[in-house]
Amino acid sequence: MASSTPWFRFSLGRLLILVAVAAVVLGLLAFPLGLVAINWLYQVLIRGGIPTLAAIGAVFGKGELRAFSIGAAVANIPLLVGPSGTIYGLGGLLIGCLVPLVNCAICGGIAVACRRGLVRRDMANDL
Repeated sequence: MASSTPWFRFSLGRLLILVAVAAVVLGLLAFPLGLVAINWLYQVLIRGGIPTLAAIGAVFGKGELRAFSIGAAVANIPLLVGPSGTIYGLGGLLIGCLVPLVNCAICGGIAVACRRGLVRRDMANDL
């Protein structure tokens, strides 16, 4: 009898998404909605999500993705070691989320630009 392909294949990406969704759902069930939930979402999304994605991209990425991830990870160092402030309201949550995201995008873009410049300079020196 010929073996068929299994109906379920292990995928680390799917497992990561499943664990993240389960953590969010369990967290929302454990805390009452309001200021605690807003601060919790900020802590999970910004102080946990961005550094995790940056670390995964820095380890497994290649080329410009790796450079961008390293730049974004460097931009997150103050977020990880600094004090965690209290976010008041949804407006504070939006500002508290957008500022680190913009900071990561700028630092990642600078890292990619530096990498392109270094690659171009190496190619010019080889000619």
